[in-house]
Amino acid sequence: MGTVVRQATELGIWRITPVLCDYSVARPDGEAVEKNWKAEALAALKQSGNPFLPEIERPCRFADVLPKSPCQGVFGDLQQGGVAAVRQALGGAGPVALWIGPEGGFSDREREALVAQGLLPVRLGQWILRVETAVPAMLGWLSAMAELGTAGSAVNVQNKRA
Repeated sequence: MGTVVRQATELGIWRITPVLCDYSVARPDGEAVEKNWKAEALAALKQSGNPFLPEIERPCRFADVLPKSPCQGVFGDLQQGGVAAVRQALGGAGPVALWIGPEGGFSDREREALVAQGLLPVRLGQWILRVETAVPAMLGWLSAMAELGTAGSAVNVQNKRA
């Protein structure tokens, strides 16, 4: 998770919420946030020149986090999704939520709940990515699409603050 925090900070994310899913193996506690992840974020700020320290929340259960998520966004799905979902998610105003599941992906129940919340499935290529690969790959893609104006009135993913 330290790698994910560091890379997400370098890419300008303003909030990181570790979510405990059905298939999650690691179950970190709040102590990891205070001792390790905030230090990773600070180091990433110094290296990248990004002036915004992201809010790093304590790990939360999927059912507790989903209702608070913006309806605009995408989630990694090993089975479906594509570029159109990302363009649609970036087309509105406001924050964009990115949900990356644990190794093995989201459970069927979680996938259905994400879609019911209004989030759109997206798959980056044909390979199953590790979480620490999927996060920067998707953030880089979202950021590039926003910068290039690919999505019309795109959200500036790098600088959006709540």
